[in-house]
Amino acid sequence: MENVKSYRVKTKPVIAMRTYQGMPLSYIRDFMIGCKNISLSLNNIHESFNEPIKSDVSHDLTPGDYIVKNSEQKAVFMSPEEFENRYEERVNSSELHYVIRTYGFPIEDAEYMLQDEKIRAVLLAQLHEQKKASRRTQKANNFHINTQPDADVGGIIKKINENFENAISHAEMR
Repeated sequence: MENVKSYRVKTKPVIAMRTYQGMPLSYIRDFMIGCKNISLSLNNIHESFNEPIKSDVSHDLTPGDYIVKNSEQKAVFMSPEEFENRYEERVNSSELHYVIRTYGFPIEDAEYMLQDEKIRAVLLAQLHEQKKASRRTQKANNFHINTQPDADVGGIIKKINENFENAISHAEMR
């Protein structure tokens, strides 16, 4: 059946924030600023988010739920299951944070650049080098930790150098 094809749902990018037990209500208020379809009555903004927040448009917001806001400034509350079934991260958040911190780009520009594989490679080259150096340092530290205190490291290195020099001189003779 050649007329049967697989499709995916087109969606515009959204921004989302996952709530948590004890989250300051001011975080939720700040994220919801500008929302056109939901107005929350957060009485004491200095309190923590410990009880469901009533909504007249969406289901009540409970700790652990996501607040999803689209480009038209409309928000909806979603359970973690709903959210994870519908959305995936556009870019890795730690890479996004690194690019914003290192280069000072606005969030939207950094996200856009990280989606292009060539630009992404350039922007993250230094980060990857740092990670490699960190792994090498960790391996070196592990070597020093795992060696016996009475091991003659200097003697071992000297023997390796002698073997290397012997191998070179034998190669030159041939």
